[in-house]
Amino acid sequence: MDNAESMISLFLDSGGFRELDTPVIVTSGEFITPFFCNAEKVCGDINIESFLAAHGDDPQAVIDHAVSLSRSHPAFKNVIDAMAVKAGELLGEPGPERKPAVSGGQRRDWIFSGPVANRLHLPHISIFKDRQVILHHPSGEKDTEDPDLSGYKVVHVADLITRGSSIYSKDTPSGGHTGWVPVLRNRGAEINDLITLVSRNQGGEEMLAREGVNVYPFITVDKQFIAGYAENPEPSLLFLKNPAGWTKHYLRENGPDILLEYCLHDVKKLPRLEKFLHHYQEFLGDMKWTGMIRKRMNAVKQGGNHGDV
Repeated sequence: MDNAESMISLFLDSGGFRELDTPVIVTSGEFITPFFCNAEKVCGDINIESFLAAHGDDPQAVIDHAVSLSRSHPAFKNVIDAMAVKAGELLGEPGPERKPAVSGGQRRDWIFSGPVANRLHLPHISIFKDRQVILHHPSGEKDTEDPDLSGYKVVHVADLITRGSSIYSKDTPSGGHTGWVPVLRNRGAEINDLITLVSRNQGGEEMLAREGVNVYPFITVDKQFIAGYAENPEPSLLFLKNPAGWTKHYLRENGPDILLEYCLHDVKKLPRLEKFLHHYQEFLGDMKWTGMIRKRMNAVKQGGNHGDV
């Protein structure tokens, strides 16, 4: 079994790829999906979600845990080894004006980027959702907060890429750009390459290429992957042909209940629904669902009744 096949087997066996009875909204809010990818499950910790919930604001805790897992789980070690080899190739030899480093974004990226940096004995750049940055030094010296990254050549290591919105997004209201790549570039770093364990093959690579970032995925969830590994491939294959069209068709056939579910229990999921409402405001308005969903969302935000409205 070659390295690609072993990674796919690990991804499948760990539950990293799941077909869904009920679709969910993707992080960018641009569509709902009939399958879900959880790349972090390959790390070997069945409780990784609860660990991230407890430590997701502490990159060093996540990195230390992931490094420990990479030493105790041979399959995850193989993933990190392969990613480290690729990162080393892309970074090249260090020089007086080129300091190599590995970056990762909060918080699932850190499960991969931290061990890769550790394996290469390179600095790790932790990027937070609020654009805060911490530079971790491999020599053990004190972390540098809010660092100047001039002279650093960086490879970003990610868990998953779909549309790439967390990596690079044009922020229309402010006229600026947001995401991991702009944060690095604004601090002086050279960043032209990204390694990811999984690509959902839904436009992220093409968008990043236009912004000068090459993407190197190890697993691509495309038509060939779905046809070969999905138990019920038809919904996912139709989705891959036209994600937005499939999203509208599903909602027409099944109604707004799956959107209202985002208003029931976890207020942290509301930003994803907000993005969805923005992308589909005309469609949802035509279906006369917008007012109903907004009313339910406001009730959750105010801590009020989450039941029928």
